[in-house]
Amino acid sequence: MHGKGRQFVPHGRTVVMAFPGGAGYGPQGERAAEAVRRDLALGYISGETAREVYGMGAEEVEDVLRRARLGEAF
Repeated sequence: MHGKGRQFVPHGRTVVMAFPGGAGYGPQGERAAEAVRRDLALGYISGETAREVYGMGAEEVEDVLRRARLGEAF
């Protein structure tokens, strides 16, 4: 299928659509700190989200981002 535009789907055929993203499972406060650091390093969450939602300190956020720029693995 094409990425955009109208497309004909023949009778009896099935279209399955999958979209990336999602909020995950469980309360935010129970997310493992290492998982939050990894998500921040990979750009899945912003520094602002890491601080406001997950309670990371500003210094820790900056350290994670600095290490990510240097290519250190998480």
